[in-house]
Amino acid sequence: MMMFFQGMNGFGDSQSALNPFIEKMEKNELTLEDILNEDIIIQDIKNNNESRFINFFTNDNIKKLIDFSTKLPLSNEHNIGYKFPFNATEILCSENINFQNKLMSKKKINNNKIMNNIQKGGFLSTLFKAINKAKKEKENENDNEYESDEDDDYEIDDDDDEDINEDINDDDKDKKIIYENIDYLLRFLKERNETKENYVLVGYFYKIITHLINFHSFKIVEYLFDYPKKEEFDILELLIKNMNRKSICDIIKKLLLFEDDFKTNLLLEEKKMNLLEKIFNELNVSNEKDKYECICESLCLIFNNKSFFDIFMKKPNLLEILYNILINSKNNTKKLNSLLKLLTKINDNILLHFENRITLNSKDNNDMMPFNYDPYFYNNNLSGPEDNITDIFKNFLLNYFNILEKMNLFF
Repeated sequence: MMMFFQGMNGFGDSQSALNPFIEKMEKNELTLEDILNEDIIIQDIKNNNESRFINFFTNDNIKKLIDFSTKLPLSNEHNIGYKFPFNATEILCSENINFQNKLMSKKKINNNKIMNNIQKGGFLSTLFKAINKAKKEKENENDNEYESDEDDDYEIDDDDDEDINEDINDDDKDKKIIYENIDYLLRFLKERNETKENYVLVGYFYKIITHLINFHSFKIVEYLFDYPKKEEFDILELLIKNMNRKSICDIIKKLLLFEDDFKTNLLLEEKKMNLLEKIFNELNVSNEKDKYECICESLCLIFNNKSFFDIFMKKPNLLEILYNILINSKNNTKKLNSLLKLLTKINDNILLHFENRITLNSKDNNDMMPFNYDPYFYNNNLSGPEDNITDIFKNFLLNYFNILEKMNLFF
């Protein structure tokens, strides 16, 4: 009983410590820096879904949090350079459901409005306004007054005051959802190189994105795969371009290995393979050592996942891309070594997962290949420590197409 009252006293003490800041917030005098400087407030936000400090986090203040986590600090002073970025990331990665709802606040965008933003003030803008005016006049013949909010960057519609978190109904099928704060976070990938070269900032970005995937699951994964504002920048392309950083590779790994229910797995399967093909294409053109090493190491880990590897096995075109990468890299010994590890992993997986369906010795395998496989290349153009890549890749091809044949996936 005594311990119970001691616990209650501890709770009361923490509330007493918070009260001055709550009063300051109610007077609109509280700043984000005040919050980030007080560990007791950080803990209250992280551990208390009913924390009154959640009310402080408007979209503007959430964007400031994101700035602390993903932008180079203006000075190396302890608070600005270290404490505030760390605490900002802690808040963004909290499991406070009310804060996460604010972080994921959404707006609806007319699909055509995206084009309108690109050609702002042009013909499309005038056309959309005229269509909207005619719609309003038809719905209310007695009201001849038409007002247009020209400052609205998102919608030309008459439901501007709607709850941004309400579910989409049938009338909104022609609209896309955007998560304003998530869009702001993703712009980190467009930052100048010195920002993305900072391991701490890249680490914070990874931590936040990973938490969003874990907490919001399919909602955020689908958003990243089908980013609605690709006219501005393609998230997946930017992630791939930054695969010289292990943290970015780990984000892609999370996307490729994401699994939800059976239905969503089917929906995502093709998107995952499209992303993998883009990664292979980047591997083909990149001669940056950090990048091709990170890509190959990440793919080796990804291919440890049997369900993902099974999907990969159904895509012969990806094998052709790998074959072309090998040919294009024949003069780059270091890159060949990285590719060798990847091809060995794929071949080992084939032997491990499909050994009961493999026939290694088949003279007719060349006839089964859907592209121009040139054994002469492997017998004559690889020398030195990479000689064994010939046998490994040949085995890989033989294993692969024997499996396709037996699974009736190719013929």
